[in-house]
Parts: sequence; C-alpha cells; structure tokens
Amino acid sequence: MPSVFDVNYVKDNYVYDAITNFLCVHWAIPLDLLVLYIAFSKRNDNSATWFSTAGMILCNLIGTICLCSIYLLYLISWLWIIPMTILFCSVWRQIAQQALVTMQMCILIVAVDRFLTIKCNYHLSRKMIVIAYVLLYTYTEILSILAIVLFGHISDDDICGPTLSFPYSFAQYQRDIALTAIILALIIYVLILHHIRANNTEVPKWLWIIINGLTCTGFSSTPMVTLIFIKQCREEIRHLLRRILFSNHVADEASMPSAPGRSTTHGNWIR
Repeated sequence: MPSVFDVNYVKDNYVYDAITNFLCVHWAIPLDLLVLYIAFSKRNDNSATWFSTAGMILCNLIGTICLCSIYLLYLISWLWIIPMTILFCSVWRQIAQQALVTMQMCILIVAVDRFLTIKCNYHLSRKMIVIAYVLLYTYTEILSILAIVLFGHISDDDICGPTLSFPYSFAQYQRDIALTAIILALIIYVLILHHIRANNTEVPKWLWIIINGLTCTGFSSTPMVTLIFIKQCREEIRHLLRRILFSNHVADEASMPSAPGRSTTHGNWIR
C-alpha cells in the first residue's frame, strides 16, 4: 500500500486542468474584495444586517485564494520538476478542496439569518454569526485534517499519487452532513455520480475539464449576484464610479494651461 510520505511529481495530464481552473477561479478575488468594501463602508447604514453575507463572501475569498495557490503550486512544481511528498501535496489540496465545501455551506448560515430577520423579526448578533462560521470551519477544515493525521489517508482522488481513501464509515459521515446542508445545490452532482457508479462508466477527460472550470467559475457567481441584486451594492458602485470620473475630470482641468494674463485665483484680468 502506498505511503503518504512517498515522493511524487505533478502529472503532465493535469496541467490543462490546473490552468483552466486557475483562469476560471481567480476573477472572484477582486469581486469579493469589492463586496467586502461595500459591506463595511461608512456609507452603508445597514452594515449590521450585512454581517452574515460578509462572512459568506469572506469564506468565498478564502476559498478562492486557497484554490489559486494550490493551482499555482502545481504549475510551479510541474515547470521546475519539483518533487513533493503525497502528504504535502495532498494535505494542501485537501484544505483547498474543503474551502470549496465551506463556501457552499455558508449559504445555510445566510439563509437562517435572513429567515429569522424577515419571518421572526429576530436579528442574530455578530457574536452568534462568528461562532456559526467558526463551527463551520471546524467541521470542514480541522476535522478533515485530524482525519488525515489519525488515519494517514487522503479522502479525495489525488493527482500527487495513488488514490488513498478514508475508511468508508468516516467518509460516509462527512458526505451525509455536507449533503444535508447543501442538498439542493448538490442534487445534480449526486445524480451524475450515481449514474457513473451504477453504469460503471468513465467521464471523458475533456468533460472533466469543463466541469472543473464551471465549478471554479462558481466562486465568482456569489459576489457577482450580490453586486447585481443588492441595492446597497448598486448604489455604492455608482458612487465609486462618480467619484472616479469626477476625480479624473478635475485632474484634466488642473493639467490644462491657464489663459495668458488671466488670474486663476480671482478670475480677473491682471492690470
């Protein structure tokens, strides 16, 4: 059985996946930063009600940075033929992959916060929301890392070496909790996996590249939807654009030479 300390190299056939995924996912970083700026700007009078949404966007930003870093790591390792142990390569990949799960499950926290606010006229405190996100990260990240340490196995199919699997009971436990939180978002993926397993079919390589690319593009959808459909976001963007355009206009006027013999201070002809 392969060991997690075996040395391996990034495989050549993964380069196209890494490039595609990086190009699709990195666009979410500036969008997330823009939404976070709007959420905590001084002009936003409803910043308290934005706290759960800002937490979701922050988780999205963390997940985006994790995925970008892992794809860059793989590409650098491939270009310079840098060896990596399966443990180093796989654990970092595991953290990045679990960040994707965290981002998806954040929708549940926002939904509960919105339901309590609208239906029950009850506002979750910032402390309660922070605790909810900490518990979520404890499940998705810390529990996964502890399982790697305890079992010495990786739960996902890995490009760094042979596939190493958790004991079935633990893997099933993780899968059930994730599906309970995001069942509507993952129902299509469950049907696809069931079809593949039932018919023992293999998905073509080009199709997996498209699926992975669309999944990475999904990181940009969360801040994009927020920017489009939240009124405060649209107003803040218009304010930023007006401020940028006005500053450029003032800079252009300042750079223009004044008329000969004209006082730029009082607007009168110099005698």
